Amino acid sequence: MRKLAIIALLLLVQGCTSIYTLEPITLSRQHEVYKDGLKTVHSMKNVSVAVMQTVDSYQSTSRPSLLIGIKNYSSSSFVFSIKDMEVLLEDTLVKIFSYRELIDEAEQSASDAMLSHALSGLNNAINSDQYGYTYHRGFTDNYNTAYSGYTYDPLKSQQARIEANRQMLYGIDQKNKHLKKTRKRLDTVIKKTTINPGDWYGGVIFMDKIPYKNESQTIQLKVNAGGESHIFNLKLYKKH
Repeated sequence: MRKLAIIALLLLVQGCTSIYTLEPITLSRQHEVYKDGLKTVHSMKNVSVAVMQTVDSYQSTSRPSLLIGIKNYSSSSFVFSIKDMEVLLEDTLVKIFSYRELIDEAEQSASDAMLSHALSGLNNAINSDQYGYTYHRGFTDNYNTAYSGYTYDPLKSQQARIEANRQMLYGIDQKNKHLKKTRKRLDTVIKKTTINPGDWYGGVIFMDKIPYKNESQTIQLKVNAGGESHIFNLKLYKKH
């Protein structure tokens, strides 16, 4: 019954997950290019700004992301960061997460998971003694007297402790590896950077989850770079 309940819960969760596509829409005086099926929209002024899809689609349980590219054709340097961007969903501001926020979140999640593994391992080690006990019952040779009782094998308890410790260390090691991969992936997130004349800078932004209403909802990305404002319209499509 428990197994069936878990399967039903997984199916319910999967059934509640939708697949979305977040795509920049080409406006007047902008042009588009495609690479590997992903769309990029360019806005050209003294500073060129490009907005590109990072993935063809994503699950509703994930945060949407975009790749932002800046090319400084002007004669002046300027500083660029996520504070120079904002995403609006019908006049409501959608949060753009900073690199520091994303790293802190990943480290806290990994720390919580490793603590959970450690506590579970400690609990299993404490309870390992019970694996050394074996219950016996039966009758004496002449079948006149019944008996029952426990025998204790310290080797079985030791093996249980070793296995509990192995599982705990393996779980912690896996979380550490996952954290390293997450840190590497987040290295692509836009950070505060000075862009000199002729230089190019780019990175990824992660936004808060955008609630889907219908395909006519207006999503706007505003990018201020080098004193110029670049406006991009975004469209959120629901695949299924």
